[in-house]
Amino acid sequence: MARKKITYAGLIKMAKEYQVDKNLLFQSAAKTYAIQMQTIEKIQEQIADMDDLQTAKTYVKGRENVSVSDLVKELPKQCDSANKTLDKMLDIIDKLGTKPQVKGKLERFLLDDNADA
Repeated sequence: MARKKITYAGLIKMAKEYQVDKNLLFQSAAKTYAIQMQTIEKIQEQIADMDDLQTAKTYVKGRENVSVSDLVKELPKQCDSANKTLDKMLDIIDKLGTKPQVKGKLERFLLDDNADA
């Protein structure tokens, strides 16, 4: 069975349908996600602007240690955190929301068709 792709906009729409969009837990998670995405975008912009992703640090005795920029190390952490926040938003919708009533097969078909758009 194919897995549906859930986007942030789709999650917000789902929250409205399940009447959870006014829930304080959901709103807090949505604000946190927005901040996380801003942070990820800034990190990606700075990485794209960098000429070299490696940095060299000189120690007391004059020896250099070459390492990857801290931004490259931070990006996966921020992405993982944002994914966990989205998962938490989905949990809130699932556990606290009220599933909307679908009236018939035609409406269900139309809703599934529009979800992919």
